[in-house]
Amino acid sequence: MRAVVRKIDLALSQLYELDASHRADQYLLRRTQPDSVEGLEGALLIKNSVPTNSVLLAIYLSDETRRALAGFRQWPRPPWPHDALKAFTVAVEEVSHFRRVVFAASEDRLTSRLEMELQGEIDKFIVAYLGQWGATPPVAGFEQLYAALFEDFHFAPNLSPEDRVRYEKAHALARRFVERWGHSLGDPNRRSRFLRWLRRFYRMEFDAKIHAINGR
Repeated sequence: MRAVVRKIDLALSQLYELDASHRADQYLLRRTQPDSVEGLEGALLIKNSVPTNSVLLAIYLSDETRRALAGFRQWPRPPWPHDALKAFTVAVEEVSHFRRVVFAASEDRLTSRLEMELQGEIDKFIVAYLGQWGATPPVAGFEQLYAALFEDFHFAPNLSPEDRVRYEKAHALARRFVERWGHSLGDPNRRSRFLRWLRRFYRMEFDAKIHAINGR
């Protein structure tokens, strides 16, 4: 399981050219599930440490997600096994959140929960799509993965109204992002240019990201 998290972390670090000195697998929560994550498949736990003026991070993955990841011999490939894809994308989302917080701290800038959720939704698609095909992904896998992540899904029933609104907004923005640019990943003539733009997008201020997604 730890090896899968490490591979996801390396994929995101390389994709966005991020400092990987802090490894996500070293922040996996080992102790008993906290009450704050009851019913969740995964979460990034953040705690401010006032005495040291620092932030403490931990990545929580549910027992079910851990068991599914422990059985991985390769990243999911079409046809997508539901449980495998679910566990994989949960792990990608939480590692994405971890990377976002670490990057923001290294740049001495703030990041919001909405920005973290948006980036996590985008990263789930991109890492899964590129991971299944390697260097030359055919477009054939796009529609199946798009449907699995943006159409055939449901939000956790125990979300608070505030969390539900945030998740819905992040999901809608990510869906628009993938609809506009996702096919560039399957086109060898466009992929390199798109990946360069994607790294710039990652470093934009949040308002600029929204403008870019909405085509303004």
